[in-house]
Amino acid sequence: MAVPGGPVVFDFQMGRGRVGPAAFLQGFRGVLQCDGYEAYDKLGEGIECAGCLSHARRGFEDAAKLAPLDPLPVEVLGRFHQLYEVERESRAAQDTAAQRLARRQQRSVALMAALKARLVAIRQQIMPGTKLAKACDYALGQCSRLEVYLQNGLVEIDNNWCEGGMAPAGPWPQELAAPRECGSRAESGGHRVEH
Repeated sequence: MAVPGGPVVFDFQMGRGRVGPAAFLQGFRGVLQCDGYEAYDKLGEGIECAGCLSHARRGFEDAAKLAPLDPLPVEVLGRFHQLYEVERESRAAQDTAAQRLARRQQRSVALMAALKARLVAIRQQIMPGTKLAKACDYALGQCSRLEVYLQNGLVEIDNNWCEGGMAPAGPWPQELAAPRECGSRAESGGHRVEH
């Protein structure tokens, strides 16, 4: 199992299709933490996909910026904050994986259930196609993946530390930079592999 500050596997692919991740992960059994991009669906038996709460939260951050007077995105962000606060407390206490799982079971499971119920309620009262509606749809569509970390003390709440580890230490020579058509390095085929 990967841990913050530990080894991370990053496999660069020129495209964002399923072929690259499927070939790279052939024979792998374990937890794969990634965003909700559909290429990560159905990569093989024995692979459990864990979602990234940070990716789910970003849509609500965008909705709050777009409509700063709307209390709903701010409310949802507050609920995400509560989940992250449990993780901060766990890190401060230097919890083992078993202790972190117990802390999550005691507090985060109920917080996640309340978040999910609130997202369903919000989604039913707003118009489709808005930033907030899209954020709700994404988060609700990822719920099973987002809840994986609640059942495994070794899985992170998000993959920020992994994606942050891909940032260059200094200026990249032009010949090493990702081709423009691939988008950012974090969006061009990177996956976090859990053992």
